[in-house]
Amino acid sequence: MQIRHATLNDVSAIARIHVTCWHETYTGIIPESYLAQLDIIQKQIMWNKILNANQTVFIAEINGQAIGFANAGKNNDNNTPYPGELYTLYVLKSAHKIGIGKNLFMTAKSNLLNDGLFPFITHVLVDTPALGFYRHMGAEIVGEHLIDFNGLALKELQLLWK
Repeated sequence: MQIRHATLNDVSAIARIHVTCWHETYTGIIPESYLAQLDIIQKQIMWNKILNANQTVFIAEINGQAIGFANAGKNNDNNTPYPGELYTLYVLKSAHKIGIGKNLFMTAKSNLLNDGLFPFITHVLVDTPALGFYRHMGAEIVGEHLIDFNGLALKELQLLWK
């Protein structure tokens, strides 16, 4: 396994992983009508903008095949005093339970520390396996709110590492 900084050459792989992970993770939780709207081309445009804005994105590969990514930086939530945020961390289901998520998390955490963006937060829906993963990685719950997915309100937690 290799974790490295993502480049513009990785946009297609990141977009594919992003959409695939949403379907793998949120089917049965988020309405199918919402998931059906996810579009790889739109995600490519989004990730192209993110990488062109010099945001930090790490990509995980096994034998040259992209299987996960993480994106972290300055906290975008003006309602909290924490300087850093883990925006995304996704690993394809076929690569779960082999340390990819942990390694991506630790790489992003180290980068946030080096950039002076610690403590940091992330947001996670209550009914997903990611909550257990983040709790295992030492997160504490510091807030919650409802988020709307095509008319279905789901509880999202704000997690903190300090």
